[in-house]
Amino acid sequence: MTMRVLGVMMLLLITVPAAAQPLHYWGPLSTDTATGVIEAGSEVYSVRVGDVIPGHGTVRAVSDEEVVLVYTLSEAEKLDLSNRGQAVIDARQVHIRNVHRLLPQPERVR
Repeated sequence: MTMRVLGVMMLLLITVPAAAQPLHYWGPLSTDTATGVIEAGSEVYSVRVGDVIPGHGTVRAVSDEEVVLVYTLSEAEKLDLSNRGQAVIDARQVHIRNVHRLLPQPERVR
């Protein structure tokens, strides 16, 4: 990995709120492709563009491939980045890939 990629990964890890649970995206609903299905811990939610997921951000886009969130950093988070000597950002955009797209596809039987 290049140093730039490692730097971006570290920045994302540092700016993730400690209380936020990992999210898993299961894709859009079969009956409404503008609505996606998100799993956070043991809870499952349906989300649409504009919905706010506490601790993760606002839904910017929903597609078959991914859900895109924009998380706006608080002043305390910005100050923490500054105190660590890191680049201070106002927001981060997170792309969460569809879990089904990440799973290996079964081999076809001939």
